[in-house]
Amino acid sequence: MDKKHVFVDYYDIDAGYGVDNPGYRPLNGSPYGVKIVQHKPKIELEPVICCDKPWDELRAGMANVIKLSDKKYIAYYEGINKTPEWINLCYAESEDGVHWVKPDLGLVEFNGNKNNNIVKICGAPYLNYVEEGDVVYYDKYTENENERFKTLYTKVSYKDGKVTDVSMYSQTSKDGIHWENERYAFKGGDAFATLFYDEDLGKYVATVKSQYSNHLARRTLILSESADFINWSKPRLIMNGNATIDPDIDYYQTAMTKWEGASDAYVMFPPTFHRTGDYLESNLVLTRDLYTFTLFDINNPVISQYDCRAKENYMSPGCIAENGKYIHFFTPFAAGHNEGGWESVHPDGLKMAGTNRAIFREDGYTSLRSESHGGFTTIPFNVGKRIIFNCDIQVKGYIKVALTEDEKNIPYEGFGFEDCKLEKKDEISYEVVFSKLLTELPKNTKVRLKVEMFKADLYSFTFKDVEEFENEEGDCPYKVI
Repeated sequence: MDKKHVFVDYYDIDAGYGVDNPGYRPLNGSPYGVKIVQHKPKIELEPVICCDKPWDELRAGMANVIKLSDKKYIAYYEGINKTPEWINLCYAESEDGVHWVKPDLGLVEFNGNKNNNIVKICGAPYLNYVEEGDVVYYDKYTENENERFKTLYTKVSYKDGKVTDVSMYSQTSKDGIHWENERYAFKGGDAFATLFYDEDLGKYVATVKSQYSNHLARRTLILSESADFINWSKPRLIMNGNATIDPDIDYYQTAMTKWEGASDAYVMFPPTFHRTGDYLESNLVLTRDLYTFTLFDINNPVISQYDCRAKENYMSPGCIAENGKYIHFFTPFAAGHNEGGWESVHPDGLKMAGTNRAIFREDGYTSLRSESHGGFTTIPFNVGKRIIFNCDIQVKGYIKVALTEDEKNIPYEGFGFEDCKLEKKDEISYEVVFSKLLTELPKNTKVRLKVEMFKADLYSFTFKDVEEFENEEGDCPYKVI
């Protein structure tokens, strides 16, 4: 089993000097010269899913992209047309995630024929409700082939022109095209949910933008869980305005995904709506436990209005991991939120209501950075047979590693700094190699990584082929003496 460790926080790093536990004598110095920093993606301004059909001429955005195989990508996006103004859930296919086709599904009549890629009408003048933000999840964990595809969406019900209910509903599908089994999920919601199955929790996790009347219509973010995709927990508030951000700011959606390959990390890109300036920018939020959420730097959004040359942008849920990259999708709008802007055009002539790509390096949301000399010691780990560092080392920079005993913090013979070298495996990963093999370490014992860095970024470290065991102290990183 592989164990990837990423930098959501400093959880994996020993705090060192100053820990005051009965009988514990700190043997490690505190970390110095390192800090966690966030990174921005590479932005592609040319949309990959465009507004080129009558039923998506105002918007072909908020695309929920799913990779089924190396040659099969599918996307569900929100299409909006002009007259009458309908909201449509549309479907597209691709062989590479870049070039997309919109197949004729023959399901929904539009302007007198069914030759279109509309899966269903989500809102139209003749309906007494509006669906918003259908998110589709391909469930590889279920044994029921008839429910391989799952969706959640907000349904806003009306009567006599007034809103009577706002709730989340679910449906299932065998093929991702024909949907059935509509069920009430939970109260609340607003638009653009995210949905995934967490194998470690054994539950489906849903997050969604919401509005509470006692919060003066500010958008907040809520979370609900389900073990069977039928019975959902009462939603709990996970993010709302606080004393550290400006009072005119809302959180507008969630765009959450599990951090690829990490068992205890989740990534979220909620756009913040700045009411006074009438713009939205996507921010980086991380959590380990779905309870404590860290907004990194609201003054340095991960996609700013200047990055995408548009006054607002919305990140889509999910992530496509391939070739050392994490590909996310987002929708930019040239005009402000209240100005409208579906028909606005990018200054360079590009239509801005389509779906664009934002590309991170693998694990490239954050890194542990040393701008000069720095170092740290980890808590004890089962290291397995190989250690891989995803890192970026500048010219004349370095990363040195030693493996030390848990109790005395003394390097094992053959595993000191002088015994270590980093062998580059590809563009983003290095294997940590010592004079001895890791299999020569004492069996069934946990060791610490002692790291010295100079002008380098460490994005993650992964222990390959880890054998699970527990020492006498269980998960406690400290030796009681």
